Amino acid sequence: MAKKKPNTTASLQETVFHFKPANPTQIKVAKDYPTHDLIFLTGPAGTGKTHCALACALQELLAGEKKQILVVRPIVEVGDTLGFLPGTVEEKISPYFDPIRRLIKRLTYKLPEEAVLFQPLAYMRGDTFEDTVLFLDEAQNATYSQLKMFLTRVGNNSKVLISCDPEQTDVRPHNPDNTSCDILSVMQRLSPMPTACTHTFTEGESLRHPLVREVLKRL
Repeated sequence: MAKKKPNTTASLQETVFHFKPANPTQIKVAKDYPTHDLIFLTGPAGTGKTHCALACALQELLAGEKKQILVVRPIVEVGDTLGFLPGTVEEKISPYFDPIRRLIKRLTYKLPEEAVLFQPLAYMRGDTFEDTVLFLDEAQNATYSQLKMFLTRVGNNSKVLISCDPEQTDVRPHNPDNTSCDILSVMQRLSPMPTACTHTFTEGESLRHPLVREVLKRL
């Protein structure tokens, strides 16, 4: 007997969601989100870029305007590599997406698992995502060709969010504009589009321990 598929729409009606913008740039992002198809969130660690992007995506999902959220990250380690991780593809990539899962739990309650998909950036070639919020996190670790590939996966009635911290990239730049980070080149070329916008967070908007602000100033 075939297993009955869960009713995602009914499950979403039970989901509890709460988000209140915590700094000026988060307020601007929330305001611009409904009227733009491509939104860049850039700035230092701890300013709530990922938190804000997920909140906007979840709000649109729960309003019934999108069918799913796709969270994408480059699979790049910082410094020493752990080598090949054991298990299935899902088990191998799980450590890279655990921070996102924890954020979603902080933002929502009773969100059905099938409402949010997780996928490594390198495995997106050939896919098209319709009725979806595509969120690329840690985009400073994506190459120019990967960013171009990601941005051409967008189907009808979909929207793109990209967050990055160009000061903490772990890959060498390969863009044609000779900028220090590939995502900066992509932002420079696409930001002038009327359907795109860029929001830059500042060190003073950090939501983490005051120590983080001092570290960002000194290192």
